[in-house]
Amino acid sequence: MPLTRRLFVRHATTAAAGLIGAPLLPSSWLAARHSADELLDGAAAPYDDADVRALAMRALDAARAAGAKYADVRINQSRLLLLSMNTGTIPADITFMLPAVSSRVTVGVRVVIDGAWGFAGGSTLTPEGVERFARYAAGFARDGRQRLPTAWEYAAAPVVPDGRWETPIETDPFTIPIAQYLQIYRDGMTEAKKIKEARCGAQVYWSKSDRLFASTEGSMIGQRIYESNPRVMAYSARPGDRRLFGYAEVELPSGGYGYETLAKANLKAEWPRAAQDAVRQAARPFKTAAIGRCDVVLGTRVMAALLRPTSRALELDRALGTKANESGTTFAMPPEDIVGHYQLGSKHVTITGDRSRPRATGTTGWDEEGVKPEEFTLVQDGTVVDFVTTRATAPALAAWYARQSMPVRSHGCAARTGRLQPILQLPNLTLKPGAGTTSLDDLVANIKQGYYVEDAYLSSDQQQLNVQVTASAAYEIVRGKLGAAVVDMGLQFTLPRFWQSLVALGGVGSAKLESISVDQSDPDRLEFVGACTVPALVRQLNVMSDGKEA
Repeated sequence: MPLTRRLFVRHATTAAAGLIGAPLLPSSWLAARHSADELLDGAAAPYDDADVRALAMRALDAARAAGAKYADVRINQSRLLLLSMNTGTIPADITFMLPAVSSRVTVGVRVVIDGAWGFAGGSTLTPEGVERFARYAAGFARDGRQRLPTAWEYAAAPVVPDGRWETPIETDPFTIPIAQYLQIYRDGMTEAKKIKEARCGAQVYWSKSDRLFASTEGSMIGQRIYESNPRVMAYSARPGDRRLFGYAEVELPSGGYGYETLAKANLKAEWPRAAQDAVRQAARPFKTAAIGRCDVVLGTRVMAALLRPTSRALELDRALGTKANESGTTFAMPPEDIVGHYQLGSKHVTITGDRSRPRATGTTGWDEEGVKPEEFTLVQDGTVVDFVTTRATAPALAAWYARQSMPVRSHGCAARTGRLQPILQLPNLTLKPGAGTTSLDDLVANIKQGYYVEDAYLSSDQQQLNVQVTASAAYEIVRGKLGAAVVDMGLQFTLPRFWQSLVALGGVGSAKLESISVDQSDPDRLEFVGACTVPALVRQLNVMSDGKEA
């Protein structure tokens, strides 16, 4: 069947709704010369488009007319691109899934009337539509004020009359012909599938978001934000025993990157190496974990994953109880008793947050409340010294900030775009490295008998207190050396006990920027932030096993 633009868009729309069970991509699709922008009727209206800015001002005028003391509007034009492929059940096969391209325009208006917030949003980007959203938001604010015992406060923020920021990429991925992506993957996978015992897969996500924020305070901020999450992987199962499998990835940068992240990759060389590595892992000797308390070294991926429940526990809205019916509370509450007093971890633990780290996924010029993000410290030498805040939550810590001679201000952590009300989102996170040049091998050398967990899956309860770790890549440590692979291994602990039992961290040379998912249901963007971590040595963790000795 000849490829037509209409056919591509029809299938791509179907694929965007759900790739599971989508039709396979015929080889003729490799002739596709259209870019994602071309398939979506050209480039989106930029954030500095005069008509878009006029609509924002119209929404603010309508909010003022409805009695708003404060109002802001955010207009978002987002585009998503997903490409996926894998080797089939027959090793010689290469299976492409239909590329998914989608576009969405959304608008949201938020107002404050008599100390109560109101919000309304949707996809109607017309003068009448934005005015209607402003009136609806005002009505919701008045209804909500009747149920509030006290008026809400919100922290001040500098006015930005003409803010502009773009993710500093080299090449817009939405201007590259789809065929060019597919050819890069096809060339690399053709080499990788020569490793007969391995299977290969790849997925690449890109989002491009033109965002406009305007407020009655006088701010007008336009941004174009790119986010990427490319993954190229290989895996191999152990014949006769699938408890042990090999898994390896080609290391590709994710976060604030454009097409260059793929263009500069040598998949024809790196993908076969990953496949060989996966086969070697699957063939290695293995054993099950011994149940009990053991010393454990954890790799950067596991430490990054552990930063997620840790920082979630320090979300101020969670500590204030406003997330109780949505996603839970936290063991770190009430916040006024925690901040400056609670010893979360050992003296080695310092955790910072930011949304300004170059190239990280959570990086932005301004957040969704018009606040310039800043780097801030959540945990200093083991003690909780701050929470993740927004303009709506920061006033709850006014007394603490006053004692520290700090202004009451948001750290720039409001997120979500357009039709969704802004909420607090985790920032990029950093676990400060240990002093000196301590390496992963040095940490392993300090253990006589224990385990090294390289990769794992985590789950936590709704208070972020109890954590269970299921290892997906782990090794025995015997007399300071890595030994056999370990299967059916898990760890169980409370989060404070974990951090309090941490006795050593890798130095700056062992640091690595990983990506972790965030609690944000927003179809207009990727749901990851950056996490820069180092390996760690933790004493006497509770080790579990659900397997039998091999």
